[in-house]
Amino acid sequence: MKNFLSLLFSFPGRINRKQFWLATVFFLMGVFALFSVYESTEFLHSLLFIPLPLMYLPLIGYASFDTIMETFGRQWFWYGFIVMIIMIITLVIIQFAVSIKRLHDLGQSGWLALLFFVPFVPTLHIFFIFYLGFFTGEDKPNKYGELPSGTWS
Repeated sequence: MKNFLSLLFSFPGRINRKQFWLATVFFLMGVFALFSVYESTEFLHSLLFIPLPLMYLPLIGYASFDTIMETFGRQWFWYGFIVMIIMIITLVIIQFAVSIKRLHDLGQSGWLALLFFVPFVPTLHIFFIFYLGFFTGEDKPNKYGELPSGTWS
């Protein structure tokens, strides 16, 4: 368990391709869970499934937004929102840590992991995932650490 947590949350060192894909599958399961939490919050129901005329009642003075939110679930909105924020921060840390260690195995600086934060360039992200996941790491110790244990270096 300690090794798995260090795989996901530590930044120094190196990991091989197998460990990278294991962490990526865990990351994708986290993204799926995040979408599940998002879909289960009453926030969507309160905004998307209120009939459109009810959405305009606060504007014309017949009801306040607070009344509508109380009717459709303000409490669940905030619980879901807090859980989503925690999950997003955790998933970003995981992806960042795993990418840095994989870049170290490839002999690159961990600063290249900031490429994940370049918005609206999906081609760059896909290329970066393929680079991290399919290129062979250095077969000797480098300045970032010893060879990662296991196969698929």
